[in-house]
Amino acid sequence: MGYAIVVDASVARGAGTSGKPEPESCRRSLAAMRDYGHRIAMSPEVFREWMKLAKTRDGISRPYASNIAIQWLKDMRSSGRVDNIVLEPNSELRRRALQGLQDNERVASSAGPVAKDFHLVETAMKSDKRVLSLDKRMLFHLGNLQEITNEVCMVLWVNPIHDSAEEWLITGAPDILEYHACESNG
Repeated sequence: MGYAIVVDASVARGAGTSGKPEPESCRRSLAAMRDYGHRIAMSPEVFREWMKLAKTRDGISRPYASNIAIQWLKDMRSSGRVDNIVLEPNSELRRRALQGLQDNERVASSAGPVAKDFHLVETAMKSDKRVLSLDKRMLFHLGNLQEITNEVCMVLWVNPIHDSAEEWLITGAPDILEYHACESNG
C-alpha cells in the first residue's frame, strides 16, 4: 500500500469550489491519493485545522476544509485509510527547532510561523515524511532549520499547484530530492 501523507488544511480548503487558484490541482491530488493506495496521516492538530470554523462571505461559519475535502476524508476513513497520529506535546524536536531559530538573529523571524505549523512536520515525521501543502512560506521557514534540526530536511513538502503532485502520487510518492523541506537530503 502507498504512503501515509499529511494533507495540510490549505489543500483541504483549496479543493473547494470557492474560486481558489487552481482548485482542480488540489482535487486531483486528493483523488490520486485515494485512487493510488495512499493513506492520510491525521493528528488531532491537523484535524483541528481542517475543522476550524471560518466565516464565509455570507456570514455563515463553516469548517476551513471544503465540503469536497471533508467528503474525501470520510471516504478515506470508511475505507480504513486514515492513520491516526498522536503527537508528543512540546516534543524535543519542536523545542530544538524553535530554540535554534530564536537563538539565531538571522532566522529568528521564522520562529513564529514554524511554531504555528510545526505540527505538520511532526505528523509527517511520525508517519511517512510526506506533506501536501499550498504553504510556500512555511517551506521557506523550514529551510532555515537545515543547520538546526537537519532531520526536518527529510520531510517531502509537495505543493499541488506548483509541483507535479498528481503525477508524484500516481507514481508512488517517491523520495525526490527537490521536494525535500530544505536543501539537504538529511
